[in-house]
Amino acid sequence: MSDAEAEVCRLLSRRIGLDPTTVGPTLIAGAILTRMKAAGVTDPAAYVHLVQSSDSEFGELVELVVVSESWFFRDSKPFDCLAAVATRRWFLNPATPIVRALSIPCAGGEEPYSIAMTLLDAGFPADRIHIDAVDLSLRALDVAARAVYGRNSFREPNLTFRERYFRPVGSTFALDSAIKRLVQFHHLNLFDPMFFAEAQPYQAIFCRNLLIYLDTPARHCMFNVFDRLLADDGVLFIGHAEAAPNLDRRFLQLDGPGSFCYERRRTPPPPPPPPAVPWTGIVYPIVKPAVNPKDERRVPPVDTPARPVAVPPAAVPIPLLKQAAELANQRRHAEAIQLCERALRQMGPKPEVYHLLGMIHQSSGALDQAEGGLGKAVYLDPKDDEALLALALIADRRGRDAEAALFRRRADRARRAKEPK
Repeated sequence: MSDAEAEVCRLLSRRIGLDPTTVGPTLIAGAILTRMKAAGVTDPAAYVHLVQSSDSEFGELVELVVVSESWFFRDSKPFDCLAAVATRRWFLNPATPIVRALSIPCAGGEEPYSIAMTLLDAGFPADRIHIDAVDLSLRALDVAARAVYGRNSFREPNLTFRERYFRPVGSTFALDSAIKRLVQFHHLNLFDPMFFAEAQPYQAIFCRNLLIYLDTPARHCMFNVFDRLLADDGVLFIGHAEAAPNLDRRFLQLDGPGSFCYERRRTPPPPPPPPAVPWTGIVYPIVKPAVNPKDERRVPPVDTPARPVAVPPAAVPIPLLKQAAELANQRRHAEAIQLCERALRQMGPKPEVYHLLGMIHQSSGALDQAEGGLGKAVYLDPKDDEALLALALIADRRGRDAEAALFRRRADRARRAKEPK
């Protein structure tokens, strides 16, 4: 990595919390070259000075670095969970006249609009719904404001919502203006100390698939934001790749497989109890009396009480893939990769193992290895639409537009093949 690239990485980390290893050095290097050409700068040091001193240039660079891909009702379970919690906690609660939701980052608007449709379908009238949506990308916010989407924004099997809330416009779909009015978009930096400083608490905060791109200080900062903005009876949704048992001790995961929904702990968590030591039946032997070599008199015998040997209980077996995923969520990528390789040795070539291995490599910024693992997953399971979409994203980052489009078409066909006939 050149000095200029290292300085730009430090700038991105300092200003938007980005962990450069999560997007890979080639993406950042390519973004720098693209912006140098656009700005007419040939000296890397001069470009570093430009991006440090110009907010507009920094914004243009960020457009090339951040990932702004989403679709409606992505991973639908969080929205099912939101509908259930909203109905149970807020629908008949006079203390919650308006349900406030926050989507960060909002990309092209698919997530906040999905929140709006979820609350409407749960029975909330429009005048009880307020949604704020935030993103760093002006291009993404422009897409969100226009609210006209291609087929790539509709990837979930159930598309009945499209018939109710969209109208066809050629090969695209335009969102109903009644839904658009429920969402307010904001071009803000999440790490600005004044970020929504005067905002009222939110009943729901969606922050999915952002934490995986942040360094450790930025994650702590984000959880401070969540703690400040979440209502006492509110819920926090994060991405599946970010879930971990001890993500932050201030939040407790709710039941609901696949929703990755958290609420505020009501009381400070108690310290963990000491591990129990089971009785094993093994004891120390009785200590025999010793003889003083200078005195033939025997030392009076003293029996030592029997004591149990502290033998820890056997570890509970954990499936290798689940353990590997948990390690990856903790950013212990090397250990997670070792477990995946061990699973391959034990199980043979399995598409789910290669899929996970590829996603771990992608998260760590090793795009070549990610491409290899995901490619094997697709070879073994051509209907793995998630792996195909991940390959499309890698191709996008490397400027292989035609290849990315091919992967997306294959993913669309794979998804359609899974739909019930």
